[in-house]
Amino acid sequence: MGYRGGRTGKTSNQRGRRIELTCNQAAIDGYHYVWVDTNDINKSSNAELTEAINSMFQWYENARICYVFLEDLSVVGFETMEENLLNTRRGPRPRHEPQFLTISAIRDRFTECKWFTRGWTL
Repeated sequence: MGYRGGRTGKTSNQRGRRIELTCNQAAIDGYHYVWVDTNDINKSSNAELTEAINSMFQWYENARICYVFLEDLSVVGFETMEENLLNTRRGPRPRHEPQFLTISAIRDRFTECKWFTRGWTL
């Protein structure tokens, strides 16, 4: 995978972490290559940017899978059933019982993310 730094307002550590998480998930899912649109488009080249914008629908349509990094999705204070089971096996329960995310709570949190307001979103 090629890596091009860019001026996206993100530090290289933030971009690197996003790429690392994408690569890890892709490997878990059995993929050997990833393409990260926020990183792999040369935004300083008007020609490349125009071509990328005009080609994005086809790229996404032909992708085997698309991962979305929802940087504004917060699940602080909640744990999944899986995490609860692991924590229960590790030792004494915390004084407070965790709240679990219901399907409607998950849906509400997802739909509040700014990614869903973008014009070309999948």
